Amino acid sequence: MKELEAHCFSETKVEVGGFLVGHIEGATARVTAVVRAKHSVGKSTQLTFTHDTWNALHSEMNELDGTLIGWYHSHPNFGVFLSEHDQFIQQNFFKQEGNITIVIDPVRGRRGWFYSSNGKIVKYQSETDTTRARLGKSATNSDENIEAVMGTSTGGVSMGKVVMVSAITSLLGAFLGFGLSNMTSSSGSDSSEIARLTQEVELIRQVLIQEGIGVVAVPTAPAKTTKPAAPAETKKATTKATAKATTTGKPAAPVKGDKCDPAKDKKAVNGLSCSPASKRWTAPLGGTTTTTTTTETKTAGQ
Repeated sequence: MKELEAHCFSETKVEVGGFLVGHIEGATARVTAVVRAKHSVGKSTQLTFTHDTWNALHSEMNELDGTLIGWYHSHPNFGVFLSEHDQFIQQNFFKQEGNITIVIDPVRGRRGWFYSSNGKIVKYQSETDTTRARLGKSATNSDENIEAVMGTSTGGVSMGKVVMVSAITSLLGAFLGFGLSNMTSSSGSDSSEIARLTQEVELIRQVLIQEGIGVVAVPTAPAKTTKPAAPAETKKATTKATAKATTTGKPAAPVKGDKCDPAKDKKAVNGLSCSPASKRWTAPLGGTTTTTTTTETKTAGQ
């Protein structure tokens, strides 16, 4: 435990942590070695183990007695609890029966244990004071510990306000940056980025609740905008041209000298007959062709 506290008490502005190596015997976990996490990314409210962290751990474990049975990390002035991010690590990397995690708050001087059992995370008994004297003034009031966390006087600004303002500012910047990039590009990393930001928002919410600060719901994903539906295409009416109706009138009466067809024009028309020799309409010998014309004469007085 001294090794864990020495590490966690060494930093108060960001989280630090590492791994527990040992043996699980029945209901007892026996720690034989403590390995500080190398290449990890510590933030004020989160600790992330990278691929390099795990590679370095496995290299060191070759010379240690035992197997990986748990992990530990600090919560500087946040209290002893497991955030959603912490629970994710426990449930995915330390889900074996009896695997443990230890949370140490160096500022408040408190520590607590959690372990995996039947697929759930269980808190072991109740938290206790650390062996080392706390770095802050109070074990319960974070506002009184702000100088221990920041290292200098803040002129009466509470820890809750510092956490809230800095966290919300950084998250708003992240969401805006994500929203702008999402407008111009789309990739498979979008969902993982949203998940990461969601975890940070939830962690900050839990911290502020611990501090007794009212929390306004913060959207954890950019609002989806529905693209306006494209205007329906209107098909121009097409009309098929209809063939003009053709009418055939009665053929005009033949005139003497017009061509004719002896095979068809066998009947006399208006006193004319079709001559087989000349194939023209001719009058019979001694006959005359008369044309009757009706005229209307109007006289004055009628």
